[in-house]
Amino acid sequence: MKVKVKLSENVIVEADGANTLEVFEQLAQLTEIFGEQYCGKCEGKNNKGLKYVLRKSSDKSKKKEYKYFELHCQDFECRAKLHFGQSEDFVFPKRYEIDDEGNKVKDDNDRNIVAGKWGWVIYNKETGKEE
Repeated sequence: MKVKVKLSENVIVEADGANTLEVFEQLAQLTEIFGEQYCGKCEGKNNKGLKYVLRKSSDKSKKKEYKYFELHCQDFECRAKLHFGQSEDFVFPKRYEIDDEGNKVKDDNDRNIVAGKWGWVIYNKETGKEE
């Protein structure tokens, strides 16, 4: 069973599975990754679009390569980023603040604190952090 879904004017995703459960799982993952239609920080006010970015770095001593998946706002006045985390076989948007140990930061009511504006962040030179 194949299903195509138009997420925006420029993005169409396709899922293929033996049954509706498999197709739904694929569509859920694809929509979460490719469903962003505009920057969450500036809300696409200047309609400049988004760019999918893959950065790579390596640790030669460990013979390991690291990949960093990001979505960038193309508005020069904004330039916000949405970072993606990864598991073995898929990526997901990182929407919450993370501490130095890799744990989600909690508020006084034990709720996760959202990073920036629903995960969209801009580097602040004064604080040295993405906000």
